[in-house]
Amino acid sequence: MLLGAAGLCLAGILALTPGGSRAAFPGANGDIVFSRQIGPILNASAPRPGGIFTVAPNGKDVTRVTNGEDDDPGFSPNGKWIVFTRFEDKQGLYRIKANGSHLKRLTTKRGDDNAAFSPDGKRIVFARGGLMPVKRGMTPVGPDIWVMRADGSHEHALTSNPAPDDFPSFSPNGKRIAFDSERNGNSDIFEMRADGSNEHALTTGGRDEHDPNYSPNGKRITYSKLTSSNQTGQNYDVFVMDADGSHQHGLTSGGAFEGRSAYSPSGQKIVYVRDSDRETNVFVMDADGSHKRALTEGTNVEHESPDWGPKP
Repeated sequence: MLLGAAGLCLAGILALTPGGSRAAFPGANGDIVFSRQIGPILNASAPRPGGIFTVAPNGKDVTRVTNGEDDDPGFSPNGKWIVFTRFEDKQGLYRIKANGSHLKRLTTKRGDDNAAFSPDGKRIVFARGGLMPVKRGMTPVGPDIWVMRADGSHEHALTSNPAPDDFPSFSPNGKRIAFDSERNGNSDIFEMRADGSNEHALTTGGRDEHDPNYSPNGKRITYSKLTSSNQTGQNYDVFVMDADGSHQHGLTSGGAFEGRSAYSPSGQKIVYVRDSDRETNVFVMDADGSHKRALTEGTNVEHESPDWGPKP
């Protein structure tokens, strides 16, 4: 059963941009979490209907977890908790149980986003900054990568760079963090140690690459890559590479935005988003790019930022 949006008569939809970084936790495949937003942003202070949802890998058992303009959900390593971003009143990062109980606000800063748990569940890595107003002629300061305890305490920065560093994700052993950065002029995939040291690029191409996510065994990284651009928009595809940056190749080629990918806990599947013709939906494919199928459907509705959790 697909999650539909029948009867909607809303005009327009916000163009999708790359984002939504996730950790990879090995285990049995559990539910998939994603965000849903309906209609365009007409007023920055007015939330769009939607929230965080979970769905079984077969597209059944759709369950609402939150209400409001919430996005970028990510599962904890035991599959019981979800961290997400709230963009409306009381903005910041939040944590909630997958059944919708025990909501806790972790941060209070506007611009905290793209959070992901560490494999031991004790830390959360996230992006902070990038939404500060600037005067004419000034260059905006991009976000940096931060880390904190899972209860929101002991925040500290891991990167400090004028260019944007964003979309961090822990490796399955917790020793490394992958992220994307524009410090070389366009967005490339970088990696560093979990303490912020030894930053180095994994990709160096001329095309923007975003939102890296490790496979559960830590041997591969899936990410989004800009493959074409024209007057009507930019097309991204899901790519994969070895964890050292070698053997890069595409898994999709749909002529639309296809990205925001994350491995299943088994490592045999990949969940991702496809945005085409006013439809933004969650898809699943085999890890080699075969057997693509939709989990959601709907026009003038955005199903975004999926993450595949382990079975609790």
